[in-house]
Amino acid sequence: MIPVRYRILCIYSAMLAMTQYQWMRFAPITDLVSTSYGISYGQVGSLSLAVTALSLPLALPSGSLIDRISVRACLRATAVAMLLAALIRIGQPRYGCLLAGQLLFGFVQPLTMSLLVKLMLTWFPAPERGRVSALSSMVIFLGIGAAFVLVPLTAPGNVAGSLRWDAGLLALIAALTFACVPRDPALGDGAAPAGHGARSLRVDGVDLLRTRPFIAVLLMIFLTNGYFSAITTWLEPILLRQGVDTRTSGWIVVLMLAAGMASSALIVALVRAGATVGRVLSCAALCAGVGTLCLFTTGSLPLLALAGVAIGAALLSPLPLLLQLVSDAAGHARSGTATAIFWLAGNIGATLMIAALGRVVDHGDWGAAAWLLCLALLAQIAISLTGFRPGRLGVGKA
Repeated sequence: MIPVRYRILCIYSAMLAMTQYQWMRFAPITDLVSTSYGISYGQVGSLSLAVTALSLPLALPSGSLIDRISVRACLRATAVAMLLAALIRIGQPRYGCLLAGQLLFGFVQPLTMSLLVKLMLTWFPAPERGRVSALSSMVIFLGIGAAFVLVPLTAPGNVAGSLRWDAGLLALIAALTFACVPRDPALGDGAAPAGHGARSLRVDGVDLLRTRPFIAVLLMIFLTNGYFSAITTWLEPILLRQGVDTRTSGWIVVLMLAAGMASSALIVALVRAGATVGRVLSCAALCAGVGTLCLFTTGSLPLLALAGVAIGAALLSPLPLLLQLVSDAAGHARSGTATAIFWLAGNIGATLMIAALGRVVDHGDWGAAAWLLCLALLAQIAISLTGFRPGRLGVGKA
């Protein structure tokens, strides 16, 4: 029989994957959505933007809320909101309904993402938390990748039918959330940790930002998420100048995601085995640097595939390690706030790096684009070697 904590993890993982899936669910069928609803490509793009646009202002309030309610209460509220968003999208065959549903998904996404560390600390003993962070990181990548694979299969010519599949799946997840998630251990439903009720978001945030390892983690997610978001956004024009078509560029992104998923458990295992966090992260950045040079200098498909694997493994696999470091720095009482700040730093990095690389690409200065990405990797190496204390992860100790 599956232990309760792993049943809860399965439900949460399904919700986490669905938030990423809904973010990208219209991207693979842009032309079909445009034709079916009589809207422009720009309006279709706004359906994805609606989700990300709310993540920045809602990140910190979501984290503060999570610190004050139980895991069960958060899961139930999120499940109901996601189901409502899916039902709004199929209420009427209008663009306004699609946009309203996506906006509600945008409200839910930061709440779901910020719950991860609190769920890990609440339900799992220390030796299992590395496994939980690795699995959750894989789920994030899986949700994004699934959108590009499953959406075209469920919407061969019928967008509404595909959306109804989403509603049915989210209804099942909501039912399981109410049926299978018990009260948090040692905390009443909806109760906050003792002594935490009077604390403010500002106080928690300032305390965390005085912690040197936490600052190093924020800088790392800022740079790694910024690099990865920028390279995936602009990969098509980067490779097109080398004679690589759009379809091949898409497969290289899939290779990046697959390599990140496959390597996410390995990097935590290396640290548990005695490797220092700084050396592991700096070596990962060096591998990404080699992959970056390949993307800008060759049109060889085997080399580009290897570059995609190297970049994905180097930049996505550290995510579970960084999440464990967040839990070390924050503890249970501030886990929601700390996780929210973590994702906020990553989203800001993505926004700035996409914009910066976009300006360079628009001017056709490909050499400057390569240097910009390499500088981001050099900054990662510097932070890795100076910002983390030697030693194993605290959460990994039995």
